[in-house]
Amino acid sequence: ALIVAAVSVVALRYLALHIPVDAWSQSFNYTIEGNANAAAPFLLSVADAPLYLTIGGGLVLAALGVCVATAGRAISQSWLTASSCVFAVVMLIIGWLRFSLFASSGTFFLIAIALTGLLAAISVRLDRDKDAAFDLSAPLALFLTATFAALALSTTIILERGFLTVSLAFIVLAMGYVYSTRSLPGMRLAAVILIGIWALRVIWDPRIVGSDLGTTPIFNWLLYGWGASAAAFAGAAWFFGVGKRDRWLAIIEGAAIAVSATSLAVLAIHAWDPSQVFTPVNTLPEAAFVTMTGAAVALGLLHSRSGENLSVNRWADGLGYAGMVVAILALVLTYNPAFTRQIIGEGLFFNALTLGYLAPSLLFLALGWRAQPTRAHPYGTAALSTAGLLFFTWVSLLVRRYFHPGNMDGGSVSNAELYTYSVVWLVLGIAMLALGFLFNRHRLRLAAAALITLVVLKVFLVDMSNLTGFLRALSFIGLGGVLIAIGLAYQKLLMPAAGTNTDDQPSTSD
Repeated sequence: ALIVAAVSVVALRYLALHIPVDAWSQSFNYTIEGNANAAAPFLLSVADAPLYLTIGGGLVLAALGVCVATAGRAISQSWLTASSCVFAVVMLIIGWLRFSLFASSGTFFLIAIALTGLLAAISVRLDRDKDAAFDLSAPLALFLTATFAALALSTTIILERGFLTVSLAFIVLAMGYVYSTRSLPGMRLAAVILIGIWALRVIWDPRIVGSDLGTTPIFNWLLYGWGASAAAFAGAAWFFGVGKRDRWLAIIEGAAIAVSATSLAVLAIHAWDPSQVFTPVNTLPEAAFVTMTGAAVALGLLHSRSGENLSVNRWADGLGYAGMVVAILALVLTYNPAFTRQIIGEGLFFNALTLGYLAPSLLFLALGWRAQPTRAHPYGTAALSTAGLLFFTWVSLLVRRYFHPGNMDGGSVSNAELYTYSVVWLVLGIAMLALGFLFNRHRLRLAAAALITLVVLKVFLVDMSNLTGFLRALSFIGLGGVLIAIGLAYQKLLMPAAGTNTDDQPSTSD
């Protein structure tokens, strides 16, 4: 506690050096135009730079020197190391603030690079110290983390457009590479902390790179902000996978999954309409984006707990269930284009229906598939059921769009449309049944049987009363033939295995 208090007091005093008390409040209302070293009360002049930076550099070198000299013998070596590393980076940030108010600066870029080299040299020094009385793994991990932080700061000083957020992700990637060469304790935890900082930055401004995102599909600033971060986290998860699994590795992998899935959702909705990215939800694509984001986070949370425990904690389950409820209420009921005049688009495949129903259904399918093998819990079944309902809605709306391309929420239902629904639903049920046999999924076969039963009821109660003549006879004969074929398939595929593994009792794969 004394160490933290000491460095905090020194840093605050350095921040207020040569600043009149009445000028402090005025500085935040000052608008800088042109040269950053104008007459703002908070800014220092160029003439003050040598003395001010010399004082700051001397304090940093003193703190780091004390840490290096005593880390191998200090009982509180972790506090000492962490405080000195944070002090060094904070002092650089204070200098950057006092001279340019966080504007791009070549001078402070070079100073940040020099600090990066110094911290890297100290890391090498600690790594080669064989005479220390205490294990230096923790200080070494902290100095390496500070090295990466100083490197990110240097790029932030010289570059713009959200590079700080992306550089945080690449720091995690660099830490993963270092960990793959030498498994230092604490590196995974430090990476999780940086991921948390990245997440806070994205929550504050999810656009990452500002309001000018560009209009080109896929290849725009969102691909840089979100896609590059997702790639960095995925690579970090790969590198950190060296060695035994623990809670921190599972969190890193979960973050990689969540960010990757969210990145695809962000890019998809931008490709559909750049003006609807990060705006209030009032259309089908925007509702789909919220749904996919929730499903992606739920998938990441599910994976992040699997490394430690096979059960997902209650609040993570609650988030997943909430996402399923939102998906059903928003996509199936509220923003369903069969009930509203939503613009679907002219594309045969890439349209609002695909973005609104197929993409979320695939995410919930991944969530349910990931949950099923790990625990006997209704969570996985609920996710798979949500995925099936969204996919069923997508297929049905494709039929509706074919017969009513310009007005999906109006127009009478013709006999041909009724018959097409029956055929499409029956084909979907047979496909689900085949997949249930192929992957030995008892619940999938039950869902297929329920859908086929629905088709049978529809044919007898609706289609037969509207169809006449040849179509009526063809519908009856075709449905009967399909049901007979399904019965024969059940008899051939399930009866031989009845004596060894009955399907009435789900196997472990279910």
